Amino acid sequence: MDAKQYLEEYGAKARAAVVSLANSPVERRNDALKKLAEIIENSKDEIYAVNKLDVEYAREKGLSSAMVDRLVLNEKRVHDMTKGLEQLINLQEYCNKVESVYERPDGLVIKKILVPLGVIAIIYESRPNVTVDAAGLCIKSGNVCVLRGGKEAIHSNTAIVAALRAALRENGAPETLVNLVQDTTRASSTPSCSTTAALARRQWCRIASMCSMRASRPPEAQSSRRVKRASSPMQPYLTTSPRPSRQT
Repeated sequence: MDAKQYLEEYGAKARAAVVSLANSPVERRNDALKKLAEIIENSKDEIYAVNKLDVEYAREKGLSSAMVDRLVLNEKRVHDMTKGLEQLINLQEYCNKVESVYERPDGLVIKKILVPLGVIAIIYESRPNVTVDAAGLCIKSGNVCVLRGGKEAIHSNTAIVAALRAALRENGAPETLVNLVQDTTRASSTPSCSTTAALARRQWCRIASMCSMRASRPPEAQSSRRVKRASSPMQPYLTTSPRPSRQT
């Protein structure tokens, strides 16, 4: 199976889980976040064990001490991950919120309602804690996520997502609300067949975000990125799929 087909299958599964999450009450999503925090805390020993594999791999590959440090999960970072999930519970609810209502002279009532985007794909590098942060933010806002982390953190990310999915199952929610792309080859992150392009092409994904660390890029790549950002600060990081045609 090529990378494009692989990613599109992920997108299809994620899209199928959108309705159940988008229409769920905030209490259920907050319960899910609470369960996620509990599972991460209870699974931290297993997460530490697999995280050592990623750290050892990074050192064998000769990555800089700064890059290795980003990979490390310790007591403080796991605590910050669970604390972040708990803080999300207290955030103001915006999902399906009615922003405004007005009536036209002809009697037509128009409402402005905030709704979830649907599926959010996030491409990021080797910070395993981003996996928890991204999943928590998406669940709180009523969105399904497809995560594509760096290959250096694949063991840590796999263990974290397995724990998050276990928490979702215990909460009675579909585990496909949180999805991790296991393909760590460049085929799943290049412009011609990136997670962004593959998902958006089939409209499985309404928005995709790329979270990159500029310090890890060569100078020429950093300068070209600055040129692209000059006209639109979010352009390199934000890609939306075309809106589906309206049925008549």
